[in-house]
Amino acid sequence: MRKHFSEHFQPTEAEKQNIWAEALFVFDTNILLNLYRLSKETSLGMMEVLKKLKGRLFLPHQVSFEFYEHREEEIARQVNAFEDVRKYLKEIPKDFKKQFSRHPCIPITAIAEALTKCAEEQVNLVADSQGKNQLNFLDHDDPILPALDALFTDCSEPPYTDADNDLLNEKVEECFQKNLPPCFVYESGQKPKSPTNYHKGDSRVWFQIIKHAGTTKKPIIFVTADDKHNWWRHIKIGNKDRPIGPHFQLIRDIELASGNRFLMYTQESFLEEAPKYLGVSEQKQIIEEIKQIKEVDTDESLVCHECGDQYSIQEIFEYNSHYFDGPYYYNRGCDKYCLACWLGVGPNDISKLKDTA
Repeated sequence: MRKHFSEHFQPTEAEKQNIWAEALFVFDTNILLNLYRLSKETSLGMMEVLKKLKGRLFLPHQVSFEFYEHREEEIARQVNAFEDVRKYLKEIPKDFKKQFSRHPCIPITAIAEALTKCAEEQVNLVADSQGKNQLNFLDHDDPILPALDALFTDCSEPPYTDADNDLLNEKVEECFQKNLPPCFVYESGQKPKSPTNYHKGDSRVWFQIIKHAGTTKKPIIFVTADDKHNWWRHIKIGNKDRPIGPHFQLIRDIELASGNRFLMYTQESFLEEAPKYLGVSEQKQIIEEIKQIKEVDTDESLVCHECGDQYSIQEIFEYNSHYFDGPYYYNRGCDKYCLACWLGVGPNDISKLKDTA
């Protein structure tokens, strides 16, 4: 059985040790961008783990492209957060006074004054934190970028020629049309109604990994910040739907190209295993911060209250981040409505327009 269905067999502990000892490691774009999202100490800790793998890394060109495309935006987001938090804190006592002007028994004025004092103290804490943590790497030296350059200088995939790029896009389109991972669309196995393929970047990364695996004939360990259905097999255990492993097709792809094994980890699970196989110290603080990042950038599948379609907050944010800024504030409605319905251009809205035409 194993000869023909090897992808269904988990590697033994001995096999895992060999894979970790011999494999090339590939990290996706968000793993690299997370270096800007983590606190200074944990970012340095993650960099030390990456340095353990120097000489055994591979950086697909698509990952490089996406990293540079979003790097400045991510730095600006972290810098802007200081002012956003200050504004939010200052609004708390104001909102309280608007909501509760007076009451015959509740000391509204005293509470408002206490809230004002508390908010001012927290604003000062934010200012103090900003002074101690220089995150504006757009105007000041960025310690992360040269460290990454030193790690990936000799293992970065070069840009594609126009002809090679066209061939790659053809493979992505074929994968999409066949509904194969990582173009896999999991909602009832249906292709999306919109022509936009949110997984195109993932697919380009994947075919670049396959190409490199075929050239090097090495095992591959792929570490991703995503736990989306297009990468992972999901099973409902109890009341929670959770990833249990990469799609079997992905395992087959690498085994066919390289003749070697393939392992895939989330960033948290990779860091949990790293002490055992790489000899690094335990990474509890990094894992905790990564979990916090995921709680903010949720990729939970939601159902639109208007049209009934499923959508993902994280995917919408990645491709339409400008709607999360003023004056639109889509984030105030993204837990109930897909972006199209929130903007009034969803399928139900179009139908209403046709009826009145």
